[in-house]
Amino acid sequence: MLTPDGCKARLNRFKAALDAQRVDVAVLSNPRTVYYLSGHLREEEFPQLLLVGPDRRTVLITDSTPSLCTADEVLTYESYSIDWPVSFAAVWAKSAAALDNALGTISGPVVYLGIERERLNCVFFELITRRWQAAEIREMTPVVCELRRRKDADEIRLIQTCVKVIEAGYAAARKVIRPRS
Repeated sequence: MLTPDGCKARLNRFKAALDAQRVDVAVLSNPRTVYYLSGHLREEEFPQLLLVGPDRRTVLITDSTPSLCTADEVLTYESYSIDWPVSFAAVWAKSAAALDNALGTISGPVVYLGIERERLNCVFFELITRRWQAAEIREMTPVVCELRRRKDADEIRLIQTCVKVIEAGYAAARKVIRPRS
């Protein structure tokens, strides 16, 4: 697992990149990015968003209370209830309402808006662009990809652990695999 310190360091580098590109607000929607910067790991089935405001405060929008999270605030939405029939449309609507609440706390003009276009659901895209119609959209995927080229200590430890597991798997396979006769 990624560590809180590693996630905080990556989040601070991301915030510096936002400053360098003059991005006022960023809405990150790729679950891998959300985990990479916040430490909150969740299956991709349910929307997870990380909002970085103009003051660089962060809000994680998720359906579960995280055990590890570097965000300044966590907003949860209900993804399952015995009281209502679960559908993806209902879950997306509930997560969009949480995002709308978070966006409503942002005051002042938003000139440059950062998003991960490939992983941003149209419900979220319409909500964001309706709020800031005049904002110029900046793609954040290349920024995140550039950040991911540099590995922090917690990432290196995870890679080393994975390599050891793979090596153990190959060693076990070599003991039992024989040529077909």
